[in-house]
Amino acid sequence: MTSIQRLNLTTRAEALSSLSVIDAALARVSKELGGIGSTQSRLAVALNILGSARENDDAASARITNIDIANESAALVQTRTLKEIATAILAQANKAPALALQLLE
Repeated sequence: MTSIQRLNLTTRAEALSSLSVIDAALARVSKELGGIGSTQSRLAVALNILGSARENDDAASARITNIDIANESAALVQTRTLKEIATAILAQANKAPALALQLLE
């Protein structure tokens, strides 16, 4: 096969015979461009899939974090409530002896 760099276009006959070499080179270039285009398309699809997977992962992580915070907040409220109840019960228990002493006086 003749290289495009070595084509002889000095006469009409040689130029016409060079057309087949040019057509073959164009066909090869078109084929390579098609391959590059299909590879680029596959990479774009893979990138979109990875982007969606990352978004889903981030959303799931945020939901888990929010659930953890909600659970911890609920536990904190429960603990504080129990402490307040215990304090109130102790206060009432401490008042009972004092009331009994007042009655005796």
